[in-house]
Amino acid sequence: MHCEQCHRPLAHAHEICKSCNVELSYPIRTSSGYVDRVSRYKCPACDGSFERWTNALRPANARWYVPQSTKTVCPLCAVELEWKRVQEPAQLSEALQGIALGLAGALSGTTPQALSDWLKMHWGAASTTLVPLTLVTLFFIAARPPVLATGHGAGHFVSVTSADSSRRKSQVFGILLMLLLVGGYWTAPQAHKLTVWAAGFGLAVMGCLLAVIWRIRTEKRLRRSAP
Repeated sequence: MHCEQCHRPLAHAHEICKSCNVELSYPIRTSSGYVDRVSRYKCPACDGSFERWTNALRPANARWYVPQSTKTVCPLCAVELEWKRVQEPAQLSEALQGIALGLAGALSGTTPQALSDWLKMHWGAASTTLVPLTLVTLFFIAARPPVLATGHGAGHFVSVTSADSSRRKSQVFGILLMLLLVGGYWTAPQAHKLTVWAAGFGLAVMGCLLAVIWRIRTEKRLRRSAP
């Protein structure tokens, strides 16, 4: 069997050509019928079923100076999707993740020379990597980003709501915090640079601990409210 419009091969006589369906002003819904019985994923926006999602640049049709990124979209209606797993740790908000990333970047880029010399003297030249590794570890403990790729593990797709605005807020918060810490570090006298950096590192550790406590309490509350 082939599509009458684009002549692509179809697996079944009742199957809808996904490529042509995307081009329609109002894509055909496939919530019932043959496709719904064999497809693994379902789009929450158009209620259509599909076996494989697609990737697209967002924002679409952006000007040359607007950065774009590849996002997961529905192959039927091109709505941006996010994979939500059944068992997934509670996530920090986009703004807090931006703050954590900005803090880690600022501390990694302003490691005092006195600290680097002390590490080299007591632990060897390779020990200078301990600082960025520690910062990356603290960020992952605090943010707990998903480890499994899209479509892996038990879960389902959900529509991305207000993704652009929340992402912009996280970027702004992260950049402002990074500029604030880096500016404070470089304007501090040489004798106090290590103290300023240590204060920032202590702030990072405290934020990581608060994120862990918040996640534990949130997951306990969700387990108690679960039917």
